[in-house]
Amino acid sequence: GAQAPLIAGFQALDAWNRQQAEKGQPAVELAFASSCDVPLLGPQWPQTIAQRLRAADADAAVPVESRFHHPLAAVYSRTTLPVLQRLSDQDELRPRKLFDLVNTVRIPVEELRDIDPELNTLTNLNTPADYLRTLEREGLARPDGIFAGESHADGDLTAGA
Repeated sequence: GAQAPLIAGFQALDAWNRQQAEKGQPAVELAFASSCDVPLLGPQWPQTIAQRLRAADADAAVPVESRFHHPLAAVYSRTTLPVLQRLSDQDELRPRKLFDLVNTVRIPVEELRDIDPELNTLTNLNTPADYLRTLEREGLARPDGIFAGESHADGDLTAGA
């Protein structure tokens, strides 16, 4: 689930904040969580999500598509860490559980189309085929010698020589 990376991220944020406090610097209050396979993420997405969180004085703000929450395209207050840790201790791995326990702004993804018309921020690249489709869609050249092999039933491609 998405909670383990969130917990690790907030533990790192707490360590950073302790170092900042020792230097008399202000703490970081909010964090944007993302996966590493979303190359089309633009700066307006986390900024807009954070604005919505602040406007509602909430603990979390998460994009929602139908009933699916996008926990790795969301903004969290550091106040969520104790709840995340408690959920982890209880082996509760569903990120949605966190959103039910803290003050959460649920943002329909349709409301984010003004900053990301195609919702590219939510495009994950999990296979080489996903990568190649995204290159083509974005009008980018395919690097020479990459994924020059044949397509397989699972949509994966073999690396070329």
